[in-house]
Amino acid sequence: MKRRIFLRNSAMASLAYTILPSCGSSETASERHYKYGLQLYTVRDEMPQGLDKVLEKIASVGYESLEMYGYNEGQYFGHDMAATKALLQKHNLVSPSAHVYNPPFLFEGKDDIWKKAVEDANVLGQNYLIVPWLQEDKRGSVDGYKRLALRLNQAAEMCKAGGLKFAYHNHDFEFAPIDGTTGFDIICKETDASMVNLELDLFWVVYSGKDPKQMMQDLAGRVKLWHIKDMNPETRTNIEIGKGSIDFTSLMAEARSWGVEHYYVEQENYTVSPYDSIEKSFAYMKTISS
Repeated sequence: MKRRIFLRNSAMASLAYTILPSCGSSETASERHYKYGLQLYTVRDEMPQGLDKVLEKIASVGYESLEMYGYNEGQYFGHDMAATKALLQKHNLVSPSAHVYNPPFLFEGKDDIWKKAVEDANVLGQNYLIVPWLQEDKRGSVDGYKRLALRLNQAAEMCKAGGLKFAYHNHDFEFAPIDGTTGFDIICKETDASMVNLELDLFWVVYSGKDPKQMMQDLAGRVKLWHIKDMNPETRTNIEIGKGSIDFTSLMAEARSWGVEHYYVEQENYTVSPYDSIEKSFAYMKTISS
């Protein structure tokens, strides 16, 4: 009888341990599906302080994951890859992805530039390289988007050869109608879905009148990264997460099932200082992400 009581109590204690968090403990990044992410462009106005000080502040807020921007001839803001990696490690930050826009590669056929970017991304331990933009004079025709799609396929092939993945990041202009279609549809149809992934900017999706949930379903697991920006419903401008009209609570609840691997808070317009902005957005994301 004593043994049965002991086993019963032990089983109950074990069950309680699996359900309830330990007293005084806090959830670590490794225990969550997502690390709290930030797109570095958000604090672009602070970059004159130097990369070290900016990363220190980002980490102090609580962000753990950083999507880089500003790659230029093998450097980030005057730091080569080894120095950039050291700064990330110093502040306990990881960088799973980077925005890299190379018009000479995309439009002039200079493949060596992209191959170098792939090599540098590997030094930082990144998983994704992302084309984040399309200059205005390249957006005007179906043929232009088809030429872009060809180069995106080639960029993805070079990423794959270098052990990386590849994605394209949208704004609103890809959804503008062109001869019965859109740039976004051309990119999706003319690129290899097994290699050219998508980083969906949810603000620009909503801005363009699209339903992000429906789009996630239609794209069937192709979206691997998100940019999270909220929308002021009156001005239709970017505002801190949780202050606007986009339902990020329900979106984040389904992110795992849709195959989203990383998300990054981003801010393009400020109602407060950049650092205040990332603090406000972080505080809200901490209440809805897991």
